[in-house]
Amino acid sequence: MQTLGAQRRVLLTHSPTLHAKQAAGLDQTLAKASGALAELAGVLERGKARRDRAGIEAAIARITRPR
Repeated sequence: MQTLGAQRRVLLTHSPTLHAKQAAGLDQTLAKASGALAELAGVLERGKARRDRAGIEAAIARITRPR
């Protein structure tokens, strides 16, 4: 493979154990974010949110921020 004007060798490896743990971590993160968004949606549906639009958008951004 040629990169930045020089020939490079690339070595790829795969660890089924690491892959499984990463997938489990991603599933956990997605479940947590989905739950938090569902909870916020419930609060908004019940009309109990005493936040302005910017506050709600900030809460969504906090829930969905990259990990």
